[in-house]
Amino acid sequence: MLKFIIRTTICLLSLALLMISFSTAVSAQSSRAIAANKGRIGILTATTTGTYVKIGGDLARVLDGESGLRVVPYLSTGSVQNLFDLMNFRHADVALVNADSLTSFKVRNPDDPRVKKLSYIAKVYASELHLLVSRNSDIRSIADLDGRTVTIGQSGSGTWLTSQLVLGALGVNAKVVVMPNNEALQALKDGKVDANFFLTGKPSGLFKRISADEGLTLIGIPFNDALSGTYNETQFTSEDYPGLIDDKYIPTISVNVILATYGHYPPGSAEFKALSSFIHELNLHIIELQSPPNHPKWQQFSFSSTIPGWERSAAAVNVFTALTQQEKISEPSIQDIMKLGFE
Repeated sequence: MLKFIIRTTICLLSLALLMISFSTAVSAQSSRAIAANKGRIGILTATTTGTYVKIGGDLARVLDGESGLRVVPYLSTGSVQNLFDLMNFRHADVALVNADSLTSFKVRNPDDPRVKKLSYIAKVYASELHLLVSRNSDIRSIADLDGRTVTIGQSGSGTWLTSQLVLGALGVNAKVVVMPNNEALQALKDGKVDANFFLTGKPSGLFKRISADEGLTLIGIPFNDALSGTYNETQFTSEDYPGLIDDKYIPTISVNVILATYGHYPPGSAEFKALSSFIHELNLHIIELQSPPNHPKWQQFSFSSTIPGWERSAAAVNVFTALTQQEKISEPSIQDIMKLGFE
């Protein structure tokens, strides 16, 4: 009987030690998980070939580790999907979004309360709409696409939305086909479709690599009153795409790409602090981001730009207010300069 009691006691003690050891391991693992997620900022970008993903990669490379930040880019199908993921995906804190995506969402869902929770941090760059056709075709303008087959990118991408809105605004009734960009380009070369729409920042590496002997060219997209307010007039030059443009320039439109965020985090919350740190570090490192090897589109970055239809995030306002106050303190007034006298 005594031996049985001793053996039972030993087993119980071993089990207790095992439970303590397991609890300690779980606690240590939980602590590591908390530490790994502290300061995490998830950035929604796009597919592996677009400008979005390069911008997201630049942000992660330059800002990760600064002020305790953990910057994590995520791939997606593009602007429209990013807007919905921003509102629903747990790990999405900021997203690269085309400004027309919100305008479209507001028009289609005017009573959706989520609209009021969407805000922007800054304009990152302008993305241009490319319209590619075969040189041997009889298509000379976008009006010639009436009744023709045109690819519009993947569903949920910026190309998918913007190209359809532009066709509608210009009164062109084309047959649109949803197709990834790399497949669309090959389909155009094979004569299976009449034109490709691509919305991406110029100069696109994909188009830069196309030589004149491949038989493709860019055609113009005219600007009208229906496009104003949401889009801007711009152009491509032969310097941008020597293999696609013979003339000095081709007119087109652009749409602003912004860093968007969702939700009204209360000041003092971990989310608000992390977002504020991200914005603060973005401001501190903007000159580095605008330098090689980062994407040249960073040259268009602007904190001061206002985006019609969007409100600036409270975290951004908080950071900019603090920076403005610092500038006012450090910069001498004209009266201070006058007191110094002259030699």
